[in-house]
Amino acid sequence: MSPETEELYTTYVKYIKDDLFLLPFGGHGIGHTKRVLQLALMIANSHTLTASEIKTLAVSCCYHDIGRDRECVDDEHGAKSAKKFLKLKLNELHNLTQEELEIVLNLITMHSLDDALFVGGKR
Repeated sequence: MSPETEELYTTYVKYIKDDLFLLPFGGHGIGHTKRVLQLALMIANSHTLTASEIKTLAVSCCYHDIGRDRECVDDEHGAKSAKKFLKLKLNELHNLTQEELEIVLNLITMHSLDDALFVGGKR
């Protein structure tokens, strides 16, 4: 991991806490979420993204599975995670603008939708 990526990772990983997850040590718990964050930041650092774009990506990664209540396929857990994000007022914790909030909620919600809903998507 590059020093830049490591610095960003250190900034955001502290927000991934076990009390946010119903199943913190399951397949979609803390370990998975940290890997998603790390990989997303590695990709982000290989592109020219604004600070706002990196923030929305990182925040989305940190909370994308907090609404998951089971380990099996669950096309609705993204929407549940977005609702929980709002209920816990996590947008305030990260000082998101309205535009950033909308992007974060869309990313969180859409990550769990059935692939068949997207162009060329297959499950």
